[in-house]
Amino acid sequence: MLLASWLPPGPIRAFEKWKKEQDKSLKDKFRQQKEAELRLKEKKEEEEEERKKDCRSTFLKWSQVKEKVIHEQVRRECREEKIKEEEEKYMKEEKGKMALEMYEKWLRRKERQSRRERNQRRIRVILQDEPPPPWSPPNKTVPFGR
Repeated sequence: MLLASWLPPGPIRAFEKWKKEQDKSLKDKFRQQKEAELRLKEKKEEEEEERKKDCRSTFLKWSQVKEKVIHEQVRRECREEKIKEEEEKYMKEEKGKMALEMYEKWLRRKERQSRRERNQRRIRVILQDEPPPPWSPPNKTVPFGR
């Protein structure tokens, strides 16, 4: 206000009034700018929060689907393994039955063969016990041409 002491009162007051209006205008502009920046910042934060929320929900859905798929895959593998074990058990039983049948066939063949051999031995013994046929001379004992 030192400068204002030598100036006439009219222009100073007009200047001070203008200055106050300019200051107020600048303050309002600054305040509006700050509010706009704050709103923009809040909007960005809300968008970021919404994006994170969407990401989380998408991840949870994906995780649930993956869990279901894995669970189903494990169940399917378990069923397949059970079926495979049953097939192996069945094949083992079939092989066992087949082996038993083959053994029984072999045993029957051996029994028939041993009976046949016993019968043949008995026949041989009977034939050996018979007296040998009477002696007959060889065919060329009678001379030719006489």
